[in-house]
Amino acid sequence: MKASTRFPASLLALYFAVAGCAIGPTGKGYHGPTALPEIRSANGLSPLMQDASLTRAAAIQAASMAKSSSMNHSTVTGGSFSARMKHVDTRGGAAENIAYGGFGQDELFTRWMNSPQHRRNILNPSFTRYGLASSPAKDGKRRYWALILAK
Repeated sequence: MKASTRFPASLLALYFAVAGCAIGPTGKGYHGPTALPEIRSANGLSPLMQDASLTRAAAIQAASMAKSSSMNHSTVTGGSFSARMKHVDTRGGAAENIAYGGFGQDELFTRWMNSPQHRRNILNPSFTRYGLASSPAKDGKRRYWALILAK
């Protein structure tokens, strides 16, 4: 009987191993710092400009998640995303993608592009600026990531 329970479990493990190797929709992986321009260009969108205030806000969020060892859109001081954006010039709209794991920017953007909501944020044509930051987790092997996109 044990063999029959091992087979479905090994199929499940194989599924997650393969899912973790996903590549971008164009058939290639994304390339770290050039991922956002590559993705936006491939989808007929204008590039995003890196913004210092959004990068600072993303760095604060990534550090807050690392400090609390939890992935969420609020800071350890209780600041919600909308409350945090009041301190940054967002000119109307903003979105935030967050992530946690032992991977770099290549896989980070692949994962976000394979997630409908994260993909929608990255491909929002009204966004013109971004800030991206990460902070090491307490184990030193993984990172907390925050990407803020805004008008």
